Amino acid sequence: MDRAATEHGQQADAEIQLRRAIEKKERLEQECESQLKELEKRFAAENLEFERFELKPRKADVQIDRVALVWLPWRIDAAGRAEPVY
Repeated sequence: MDRAATEHGQQADAEIQLRRAIEKKERLEQECESQLKELEKRFAAENLEFERFELKPRKADVQIDRVALVWLPWRIDAAGRAEPVY
């Protein structure tokens, strides 16, 4: 009897904890949704302001790894028009 009562009490405590956890989860989800909506409004494309500035590269910022030359053959016909030969 005593064991059954203890198990029943533990089950009741577990159900209370479960309900509290579910309520907390729902509050957190609502808070998250609210914050996301606020951020979407704040960072909407139509609300963004851009500041233009010129950035000049320095020699130390430029690095060339590979140089490639591509050639596509063209020919000029008797009428002087260029046409691709590839």
